[in-house]
Amino acid sequence: MANLIRSAKYGSDWTLHDLKSQNISLNEIDCLTFFGLKELPQPSVDPELLANVKADTMEEDDHVLLMYYLNDAMIPDEKESGVLNFIFHLFTTIGYSAPGRIPRLQSNYPLFICHTKKTATIDACIRDVPQNSIHLIVKIEKRLDESDRENAQARLVAEAVAAFHHNNSIREKNGFPPLEEAVMPGIVMVVTAPVFFKIPVTNTLSTHNRHGTYPPEETRVNYCYPPVPRPDLLRREGMKPLDNRRVIFQCYEAFKAVIVPNLPVTTQWIDVDGCRVECAVPDAYSRAGTGAISEPLHFLSSFLGFLSFLPRTPEMGPNPNGRCLVG
Repeated sequence: MANLIRSAKYGSDWTLHDLKSQNISLNEIDCLTFFGLKELPQPSVDPELLANVKADTMEEDDHVLLMYYLNDAMIPDEKESGVLNFIFHLFTTIGYSAPGRIPRLQSNYPLFICHTKKTATIDACIRDVPQNSIHLIVKIEKRLDESDRENAQARLVAEAVAAFHHNNSIREKNGFPPLEEAVMPGIVMVVTAPVFFKIPVTNTLSTHNRHGTYPPEETRVNYCYPPVPRPDLLRREGMKPLDNRRVIFQCYEAFKAVIVPNLPVTTQWIDVDGCRVECAVPDAYSRAGTGAISEPLHFLSSFLGFLSFLPRTPEMGPNPNGRCLVG
């Protein structure tokens, strides 16, 4: 493998060969093992989305729009643009986007490979607005054949390397040390069916990629498919059938726990309404000092919106001290 030919490529041109040349393996694992759970959580979406197949039987305008986007995404001739529109609306529906955390489509980021600066085009991502950092990447699988499935996975990995470099560059500009390693959450979207990825990226891997050399340590990328009732038809059925839709919404809910640790935080003690509270504060705000974060937590959490899908009420201990995660 160390003798494989390496060349400077755009992220959109990566194939399985490029993964092998960087000692990166793709490993499909069981869904519950992937999420580290005994069972999938219940979906947090409105029950109307779980009980109605068609848009014309729904009452909420946002739900009607989501179904329109879902149907549009499944039109073969307009697959890519339709899927992008669907992703944007879906991420709002499931709580992946919020104030301070928004979806971004078709973004280019530097990809340094073989002493050459190329770019990786991320089809969709979740971007932290105050920090301008990336916390989830999405690659659209443009066709349904086997070769495109493998290439889409390889290109998602290329985008993870580019996102890791981008996040570290932002950290250094803001006066923070670069991360030595991070797990980038990723999704390959097959029309409306997601495949979930955990992509570990290290400075060592990034350096070998930059210089076109072979990393001695293997990088294992784990991924899983939603455990839908008809797995052989997942790529074509997507989220249209209600039984598929429920399982996929459950997987999106479980994936939130993978995305959350990607937000860099600093621990601080602050006074809130006379109580001493230990808070994990996003780095972009910790530099402003405790005065910038000493407003009531529920107001700050709503304003930042970083972790809007987690409980926002701090647990007060008997001291009365407590711990919470601001955002």
